[in-house]
Amino acid sequence: MEETQNKRVETGGAASAETDEASGAASRGMACMKRLEEATNQHDIEALTQCFDPAYESEFPAHLDRAFRGHEPMRRNWTQIFASAPDIHSTLVRAVVDGETVWTEWDWAGTRVDGEPFHMRGVTIQTIPEDRIAHAWLYMEPVQGVGPGLEAGLRRPTLTPRPKNKPGEDADVASPGERHSK
Repeated sequence: MEETQNKRVETGGAASAETDEASGAASRGMACMKRLEEATNQHDIEALTQCFDPAYESEFPAHLDRAFRGHEPMRRNWTQIFASAPDIHSTLVRAVVDGETVWTEWDWAGTRVDGEPFHMRGVTIQTIPEDRIAHAWLYMEPVQGVGPGLEAGLRRPTLTPRPKNKPGEDADVASPGERHSK
């Protein structure tokens, strides 16, 4: 485990014969994450694009409709983010590397063009087989500074079964199996 500034980096254990290979993959993965952080902070869409494989796949497991593949949608997404929050700053808070997989915690903060704060924080998981991100799963969410707190969340019946719909009525939320079968 390596700790630098506010960044904590851990590498997964590997058998002695695999240590050099695992170390090389870990180095490439962290180098890619550092390039990603730098490109984001410089708002350099070309350098950012170079961090991703042309066939890059992006998934948002909590928001299935946001998935995309390739450079063009990634460029559109980040171009919009840079335009909407022109002073956005990205901080790689910590990272854990295990072979070709890099788990990262990010803090993205800035001010939107309407003057409102932009602040997202979360975890991303990347596979980096060479020196570019091939696949990423993003769990980034807006930071909520003030809210009703834990007690309100505990009172919310999120684990209570939902009432069943009558035959012919559409459900407002599909089950995981229903999402992929339609």
